[in-house]
Amino acid sequence: MHLTKGEFNILNWLAILLEHRRFDINSPIGNSARDFILSRFMPDTANVDVMIGYRADDSYFSFAEDFVNNTISLRDLNLAMQLDTLGEQVVLLSRRSFGQIEFIEHEAADYREYYYKRTERDQNARTAYAGRKKNLQQLMDDIFVLDIMREDMKHDDPRLQSIISE
Repeated sequence: MHLTKGEFNILNWLAILLEHRRFDINSPIGNSARDFILSRFMPDTANVDVMIGYRADDSYFSFAEDFVNNTISLRDLNLAMQLDTLGEQVVLLSRRSFGQIEFIEHEAADYREYYYKRTERDQNARTAYAGRKKNLQQLMDDIFVLDIMREDMKHDDPRLQSIISE
């Protein structure tokens, strides 16, 4: 299951995240949004061996929290996931998938180098996101999680698809 391509979209990825990670939900809208997203956008993973999706660390996770709390729009969430060099993560879900991997070799990694790279990636993404300015018309045209709930939007809603495909 590749959550960033094909039939899936960022709301499917978000539902997976909401199911398996602890979110800082700090608004009444956020609690309702969590339940709504899980009920409308959670993909069936029963027969999935391997899942690929956006990496959910640091600032990228905070963008997801902001969307659920109705602080940023769907367009902003979608754009934030494409900032800098986010990359993807791969998750093995089944015994079958674990049975297909084997240890070949290892390589020592200097934690200072990779900590610096992670910190730099996080800061670059936050800076790029903060640097985006929006005018009032853009805000009026955006779709927030509250709009998605009010309009009872589903996975194939053309309003969602137009924003997600940008």
